[in-house]
Amino acid sequence: MPRRYQSGAYERAGNAVLTGTVGSGSALEVHFAGRSGLSKTLDYLGLMGVQDFLMDHENATAKDYEFDWLRLQRRQSGDVDFAECEWVVDGWIFWPSSRPVDLWNAIIGISKLNLTENEAEQLGTGPLESLLSERFKQFAPMALHEGRRNSLFATALNAVIPPEANEDEFDELLTVVNSYYH
Repeated sequence: MPRRYQSGAYERAGNAVLTGTVGSGSALEVHFAGRSGLSKTLDYLGLMGVQDFLMDHENATAKDYEFDWLRLQRRQSGDVDFAECEWVVDGWIFWPSSRPVDLWNAIIGISKLNLTENEAEQLGTGPLESLLSERFKQFAPMALHEGRRNSLFATALNAVIPPEANEDEFDELLTVVNSYYH
């Protein structure tokens, strides 16, 4: 039997309001207060409850990405915050081809935050590596420029496994960037 959720009837972490009728195989609208792009129709599994609270990476902004990427790094798997910000993984998979400039802007924004060395390396092995693997020629000059002036970005860049086709160029880029810090 479907259950009816009305606005305010269920809130997760104080910021999600669910509306609609839900039952096995039906849909539920979720609206996260105060955040752009955070409305998504979700699948409902009768025994499990609401399956996902994920932002749709297609509607997110670079600022949303920055905010949720850092939340994802600083939370444990299974936390409410983890589930709400896990969409950034889709972002670093799909944005290099569909929204490369937005991903670049998010990466730059993240690299200017107060990151730990491990977080900077995660930035490198995740979204930065994904972007450079797909768009090396387009973003290598900007990566060189940013790496010279931002030590956290340089740390991220050093964690990247370069695309095979551009391995020599990438090694040259790292040599120049690293010469600024050694």
